[in-house]
Amino acid sequence: MIHALQTTVSGGYNGGAVISVKLDGTEVFNAVGNSPYNLVYSPTAGTFTADGETVNVSIVPPPTNTSRLTITFTGYISRSLSVQHTGQNTSYGYNYSDTYEFGTEPATGEIKAGKVLTGRDWQNADAFTFTIEALNGAPVPQRSSVTVNKNTIGHVSSFGTITFSEAGTYQYRVQETPGSIEGITYDDTVHTITIKLKEDGTGHLIGDGTELIQTAVFTNTYSAPGMALYLYRNHSEPNRLDKEITGQHIAAGALRDISSVINPVIRVNMPAGEFIRKYNYMYIPAWGRWYFITDAVSIRTGITELTCRVDVLQSFREDIENLTVIADKQTRSGSVYINDGSWVAESREFYSVLNFQNGFNDAGEFILITAGA
Repeated sequence: MIHALQTTVSGGYNGGAVISVKLDGTEVFNAVGNSPYNLVYSPTAGTFTADGETVNVSIVPPPTNTSRLTITFTGYISRSLSVQHTGQNTSYGYNYSDTYEFGTEPATGEIKAGKVLTGRDWQNADAFTFTIEALNGAPVPQRSSVTVNKNTIGHVSSFGTITFSEAGTYQYRVQETPGSIEGITYDDTVHTITIKLKEDGTGHLIGDGTELIQTAVFTNTYSAPGMALYLYRNHSEPNRLDKEITGQHIAAGALRDISSVINPVIRVNMPAGEFIRKYNYMYIPAWGRWYFITDAVSIRTGITELTCRVDVLQSFREDIENLTVIADKQTRSGSVYINDGSWVAESREFYSVLNFQNGFNDAGEFILITAGA
C-alpha cells in the first residue's frame, strides 16, 4: 500500500513513449514525447501533477484504501520510480504497466492482562488464566488466552500484537477464567477495552484519545481456610495502648491441643526464618483477640510452631477507652484547703500477709477477690 507516489519517465528512441495514468480504470493523465515527466500524486490534496507537460488533475473522489493507480509505459523508455514506504527501483525496456494500491500504513496495538494477589505471597503453583474476545469484527490479537504465574514479569502477560489497517473504534472484552486454588476469591470483572484510531494526514494511524497499549488488571484475594491468622509487625512497646503495626498477611493456622485462648500454640505453613523476619504480632478473628508472638520454632520444612501471648490492652482497647472513673483529691496530693467544690479523700496504706492453706490448684493459679471503700 502507498499513500504517496512519485515517478519520473522519459522517452527513448523513434518517437518517444506513451505514458498513461489511470485511477480505478479512469485515465487521469496521458502524454507522448521524449521529454522527461515527473509524475506526482498527493493523496492529501487529491491531485495528480506532471512536470514537462503542465497538468494538475483533481481526482474526485480521492482514492480510498481499495483504490488502484495504474501507470502504463508504451515504447522504449526509462523510469525511476519512488513509492513512499515501498522502496525504489529503476528499469529499462518496453511496455511496462505498474499497479499500486493506495491505503494507510497499518498501526499496531497491544492488550495485556495483569494480576494483583492480596492476602498472601505468590506461590510456585499459582497460575491465573485470562481470555480476550474481539467485538464487532475488530482485528484479533495473536493469542486468545494468556496465563500469569509467580515468575511472570510484573505479573502482566500480553495477548500479542493487534494490527489495525483502518481508522475506527475497536473494542475487546477481557476476563479471568475462574480457577480452583484453595482460599482464592477470583475477580469476576469483565473489562471492555476500547482503542480508537484516526489518520494523521500523512497516511499513518494514530490513537484518537486512547492508548494503543492497554492493560486490564484483575485482583484476587486469598482467605485462609480453617483458623485465619492476620499477621503483622508490631513496632511498639507491649504496654502501649496505641500500637504501631504494619503489613498484613493472612495465613491458615492449626491450633495445638495444649493451647488456650490466653496463650495459644499454633502451627502455620511458613518457614520459621521468614516468619521471624516479618512478623511478631497477630490477630485471630475467631477469638476477637490480639496476640504477641513470643516464639517461632521450625517443626519441619515449611511448618512453624508459634507460641503466643494475648495482648489484653489491644484486645480490649475499645472497652478500656470507654471506661468511666471517679478521680478525686487525696490529702497526700493537693491541698485540702482549696475550696474547689470537690471531695477530699484520706488515703491510708496497709497490707496483710495471707497464707493459702490449700495451696494453688493444678494449674498453679488462685483467685484473689478484693473489696474496698
